[in-house]
Amino acid sequence: GGYIGYEDVTVRKDTTPPNITIISPLEGQVFTDRAPSYELDIDEANREDIWYTMDDGIVNFPCPESGTINQLYWNALPPGYYNLKFYANDTLGHVGFSEVTIKKEEPIIPGYNLIIFSLIIPLALMYIARRIKKKLK
Repeated sequence: GGYIGYEDVTVRKDTTPPNITIISPLEGQVFTDRAPSYELDIDEANREDIWYTMDDGIVNFPCPESGTINQLYWNALPPGYYNLKFYANDTLGHVGFSEVTIKKEEPIIPGYNLIIFSLIIPLALMYIARRIKKKLK
């Protein structure tokens, strides 16, 4: 005999990196001059930091789970395709990431519809000509 005490202890070891789901932006989504907004879902009980990059880690931006890409950085990017990568680490140093490819295009400059002008201008000229004719009578 002689048991002094007994206790079950469960030890859980975290061996996995944070799991990141990008809710938005969508794969292939197109943006112009306004920086993209994003929303993430991160599954990690011991999450420490979140950040994103669009140039494979040359420039990293700390971020919350939802927000907008840095507008000044976005403005400096030329039109093209970009891999937007979100990273998260946990307190044990595990790093997870998820990425989405987005496209930046030049904004469309609003123009005037030539068909509308081709109809309005002759009608306006006819109206003006009739008014002048009436005044001359």
